[in-house]
Amino acid sequence: MEEDSENSDVLRLMARHIQLKDLLNAHQTIGGFDFTKTRQGKGLCVSIATAFEGVYLETFNLEFDVKPALRLVRHDVPPFIPLTLLIEQSRIQTDIWTLLDPLSRQLNAFTARKRQLQLLKLPVEKNVVLCSLDYCDTSRSLPTRVSFQCDDKDLPDSPEWKKTLLETPLHKALCTMRNMGNIL
Repeated sequence: MEEDSENSDVLRLMARHIQLKDLLNAHQTIGGFDFTKTRQGKGLCVSIATAFEGVYLETFNLEFDVKPALRLVRHDVPPFIPLTLLIEQSRIQTDIWTLLDPLSRQLNAFTARKRQLQLLKLPVEKNVVLCSLDYCDTSRSLPTRVSFQCDDKDLPDSPEWKKTLLETPLHKALCTMRNMGNIL
């Protein structure tokens, strides 16, 4: 293949795209944290990237004062994430990872649940089923308990539906159920 051909340009772009995607995956694998000094070294900003199924979702930021002691001053973490409790339980002054690791797990679980709802597209049908998914463990993207309410008395005792919803992301579980003919 000639060096200047259009195909070689496309191949170079594809190789660069794969290389960048691999770098992003490696960044996410090692924690997905970016650290930036602020205010002439008096502050530290930490960015936490979240992802689900290889798709990068949201980034959350925390700003700390570093002197005289490490102290959180601003953040954009959702209010239902127990950030204050996580800080209290961590050894933030000696090991910031004791805060960032559990916080990252909770933020990833939250954005993964949100992404599953975005991927969920169901038509409105006459037979209505209310499916409640309880996420008692906020560091998981899958529910810890599933319950159903509907007019069909057999559905609430459906162990295969519960098993599927407990072990599979919501959008995939419903696609599986639809493919099996369980739902329309």
